[in-house]
Amino acid sequence: MSKIYEESASALKLVKSKRMGLKEACYRTKGNVRAVTALVSKVLRLRKKLEAEVALKWPGCKNLELAVVMLFDYWKTGKISGGGLFKQNILKRFKKKQVEESIEEYRWVRTNPSKGTVHLEGQDRLIKGLFRVKRSKEVEDLINQGKVIAQEKASCMPAEALVLEKGNWNAIDACAAPGNKTLQLAARMKPLTSGKLFAYEISPKRYQLLKSRVENLGSDNIVVKNEDFLRAQLPERVSTVLLDPSCSGSGILSQQLVDYSRFRYNPNYKSKRVKSIARFQQKILLRALEIPCVKQVIYSTCSVYKAENEEVVESVMLKKWRKFKLVKVLPQWKRRGLGKWGDYMLRTNPFKDNTQGFFVAYFKKRPLRLKHRLITRTHGYWNRKKHIKFN
Repeated sequence: MSKIYEESASALKLVKSKRMGLKEACYRTKGNVRAVTALVSKVLRLRKKLEAEVALKWPGCKNLELAVVMLFDYWKTGKISGGGLFKQNILKRFKKKQVEESIEEYRWVRTNPSKGTVHLEGQDRLIKGLFRVKRSKEVEDLINQGKVIAQEKASCMPAEALVLEKGNWNAIDACAAPGNKTLQLAARMKPLTSGKLFAYEISPKRYQLLKSRVENLGSDNIVVKNEDFLRAQLPERVSTVLLDPSCSGSGILSQQLVDYSRFRYNPNYKSKRVKSIARFQQKILLRALEIPCVKQVIYSTCSVYKAENEEVVESVMLKKWRKFKLVKVLPQWKRRGLGKWGDYMLRTNPFKDNTQGFFVAYFKKRPLRLKHRLITRTHGYWNRKKHIKFN
């Protein structure tokens, strides 16, 4: 039996239990993370149908997830890798069938300046160097050569939203793997500063993936670190932080199937897991804002839930409003956040915007001017006076 089937089945079981998201579950595997992620994300779209088929024709199956993964591959490719009892049962009980899977005709790709110039059609109006191109062998070849990077439009927005100035300053990508945003920010930094982009990743396996991608696709201004951003000794002259922490992944359509068994857009969804993730997000965002010389912080998630987005921003701003303010992020994007301060934040809808569901907020340090002497006052005093300002 192919090892990828066992690892995919294990990841699928973790995702179904709702103990972790798709990315985290796939990174727990010991083999080819990209292959496992690709297979599991496709299986999730047809999971209910596949499980019903297995229940009907193989009622005594002892490993439902493994049977579902192998059945999908059999129906998709017409064959099963490896051998063993499970393969014999699949071939015996099920007929060959074409999988009814909708494949996107177009995809987003971003040019990689470190690999030279590439001429493509379909330039995005919002993000420089981003293109929406038709799937083809030529595009796949460009991706394999590293000349373009497959990256969703929404995922490009956080690094694009940062306002970068000339000087000698450093930046941090606090949760960097797999590295798309890291590479994008590094490319923007290179002509403006002699400083470095420090990319932190706590997971050893994700760190190895990040390091490999930076070596193959990146430039010499990225320093990759296998450390916990919350506990690491941070470099000096850090003026910019890009923070895209672990989240529920609810903006990814396959994760919608895990939460609801169908596609839907529900920002108000909450669960114990979502609340736990939100507490971690608050903690790591506070850490970013407490860096002494930091001037701007971008906070983003690939989640559509308010608990991980607007509510995290508001809870942190209640503690940091005297030193930081919210700035309207990418104002030319029309779909804004939710709630009282939502207009300062940005959202994408996976069903309407031809990209993943995403959220971005921009924190900027307040200037120490006379009218901001409120910084020297106690938090309680200004709470009573109702002078709290997020903008």
